[in-house]
Amino acid sequence: MTRRIAAVLLAGLPWTAGCQLAGLSSSSPRPAKQVDEVFVRLSPPTALNWDDRPGPDGLQARVNFFRHDDDLSVPVDGTVEFELFEGRTSEKSVAEKQPFYTWRFENGELERHLSKTIVGWGYEMRLPWDRPPKVSSITLVTRHRSSEGKVRTSKPLFLALTPK
Repeated sequence: MTRRIAAVLLAGLPWTAGCQLAGLSSSSPRPAKQVDEVFVRLSPPTALNWDDRPGPDGLQARVNFFRHDDDLSVPVDGTVEFELFEGRTSEKSVAEKQPFYTWRFENGELERHLSKTIVGWGYEMRLPWDRPPKVSSITLVTRHRSSEGKVRTSKPLFLALTPK
């Protein structure tokens, strides 16, 4: 299975933490120090309300990391960062623009977000915010920073928010 096909399948599959899936062992493999591709998506693809007060409270992100020498996504070593930008931000502008929010998951806390799916190992993270963006669209980018300092960034993920 190619990574492109896996990415398409991954977007529509439910996460099945704790279930035995064909081709996957019940214990996670050793975390990869470096990855070649980062694939992030929101599930569901909308901002979420986690309390009884009006308005969105954050996002639920799922991220998988792929290596060219492995068909399945792998757990990682290092740090995973999510950056949220107000408005639609291009891949080129991401490096220059200040994020509206940043969430960082260090090596020690990654394991509690780890689960397995039919395409391999991945992470599910809740990304809460104190104040919602005041724009009609946002951009989410995910970065993996290896323990050796190498950085791999996802393609920007664009999301239209409901009108205020």
